[in-house]
Amino acid sequence: MTPEEIDSRDTYVPPNRRGADQPPSPADRLEIDELFSRYSWAIDTGDVDGFEALFVDDAELEDTVVGRSFTAPGAARAFATYFREREVFPGRQHWVGPAVMTMAGDDTCHIRSFVMASHLYSTGANYLTFLGSYDDVVVRTEQGWKFQRRRFFNWTRDTFKGRRRELALEQT
Repeated sequence: MTPEEIDSRDTYVPPNRRGADQPPSPADRLEIDELFSRYSWAIDTGDVDGFEALFVDDAELEDTVVGRSFTAPGAARAFATYFREREVFPGRQHWVGPAVMTMAGDDTCHIRSFVMASHLYSTGANYLTFLGSYDDVVVRTEQGWKFQRRRFFNWTRDTFKGRRRELALEQT
């Protein structure tokens, strides 16, 4: 895999924490963390109305695993309904991990976070469904923080293959 073949969305670039590139305030971070928690609960319990309330009207959602993009109007409702109706979806739990948050002005925050999902089947069998990352933009609204854009990327064995080679070359 050459550097040109690497999807830049899956190559982590740490934020520059100087100048205008700042994390959100502690209060904003808590509200954004709550938004992420409500997202997981809504999607995993099939709460389409609750899910839709977490997004602005002109939201964009992309899931590279299923190869589907949902755009406004009604993107959040369409996305939640699509997954709620998939036969393999009930029993899934999303776990969102460390999030790097960078403010872009006073009312917009760019967030990259890790995500994994476990799945419990009716037989009692369970397994880790996927590992991946979210690339989000959230905006402050009169109702609090909401998703403007959410993109999910599944990590495969080769996701960072090219990046590892680049890092090795940089260290020599």
